[in-house]
Amino acid sequence: MASQDSLRQNFLDTISRLQAPENPIGSSLVSYLERIIQQYSVRSLEPLDIINQATLQGVDYIDREGQAIANVEAWLRTTALQIVQSAKADPVAESTQSIDASKELSSLYNQPATQQEDEPRSLKVVLKRQTTQNQCYDEALGDHVLPLRMMQIPAGTFLMGSPEDELERQEREGSQHEVTLSQFYMGKYPITQAQWRAVVALPQIDRKLKADPSYFNGDLRPVEQVSWHDAVEFCDRLTILTNRQYRLPTEAEWEYACRAGTTTPFHFGETITTDLANYRGTDDKKRKWSGSYGDGPKGEYRKETTPVNQFKGANAFGLCDMHGDVWEWCQDHWHDSYVGAPNDGSAWIEGGDSKYRVRRGGSWYCGPRLCRSAARFNYGPGNDNDNIGFRVVCSASRTLSSPLRTVTTLSGIGIGAALGGIGAGAAVEVHPSSITIEDGQN
Repeated sequence: MASQDSLRQNFLDTISRLQAPENPIGSSLVSYLERIIQQYSVRSLEPLDIINQATLQGVDYIDREGQAIANVEAWLRTTALQIVQSAKADPVAESTQSIDASKELSSLYNQPATQQEDEPRSLKVVLKRQTTQNQCYDEALGDHVLPLRMMQIPAGTFLMGSPEDELERQEREGSQHEVTLSQFYMGKYPITQAQWRAVVALPQIDRKLKADPSYFNGDLRPVEQVSWHDAVEFCDRLTILTNRQYRLPTEAEWEYACRAGTTTPFHFGETITTDLANYRGTDDKKRKWSGSYGDGPKGEYRKETTPVNQFKGANAFGLCDMHGDVWEWCQDHWHDSYVGAPNDGSAWIEGGDSKYRVRRGGSWYCGPRLCRSAARFNYGPGNDNDNIGFRVVCSASRTLSSPLRTVTTLSGIGIGAALGGIGAGAAVEVHPSSITIEDGQN
């Protein structure tokens, strides 16, 4: 007869599989949860709240009865309906239970491993959520084109570069130095192909631009195979259209926005997975690239870009796809280190090697080590590649024609722990994707 720990583990594994992005049952389940939330007009709950509470009830049942739950999906739907009905009757109590469920689940997933030490390593993930308010404005570019959503990046000071003990750190990422920046706005996503075409249709400023330069086609995929000069021309045309100064980010602005207050290798935390970002999650023996970072798992290698809204996660500033998918151009000339770098967030164009510009963020082609917040590379400003794109920033010195919008971001602030094979009591902290939702405020 299976042990209680084994029954509990099997149940938790099934819940995880049901929530996997590639699992059609999971999509159907989320649709069902959204439907009953709307049906009962329960605005205090999100699908993840319900799943967390239902998971805890399942664990309690297994611990109490010592029996497995035969059909987890059916049980989850039935329990979810009961939770929503209870929330309708007492929304305040249910909201408190939602928070408690998240805390209890994070504790549950951090219990010591019970399997033998020679069993395979595995990470079990539960989302701990944090709600943040972000302000932004939308720049309309045309009919049937995703508006250019510009997230407000608050003024602040951060430590730029990587610490000397960061895994797979490179010398060009040092030395760490303090940088203070004023408020600015940055695109939530890299520029998409549809947005590119809309701006390319505007009158030329300095150079011609191809309407469809990208190798991987799709309106919501990031534009790629654009040079640094092409990206600057795009910004100039957008500036004329909007009467707001659009430009490429400085390298300091890019890293500050990517980190969003974090000091870990990724804004997700100490490691990353291909469920959260598009990078090469398999080993490349020829180049000696690992498909995993630190204690993180191997993943998939998609061999192409992904739509900018494929991964629903945002960092604390509301930005998506800062790790992987496409490298992103920055204004700065290339320097081999930060010796003499400005501390005010401005573009570093004095000295260095003017034959190269900075690119940041890694891409679909790179291993995870090159997708870290501090990772930096150079490239010729006249060159392009199918793994290089860009996003824009704006200081918004001209008064906005409409008020800023407020969006609510539910951010992941920690995942994970070893439930199998990593060693008794060992915990691996990782930060999962977050979910960005709009609260309808203007």
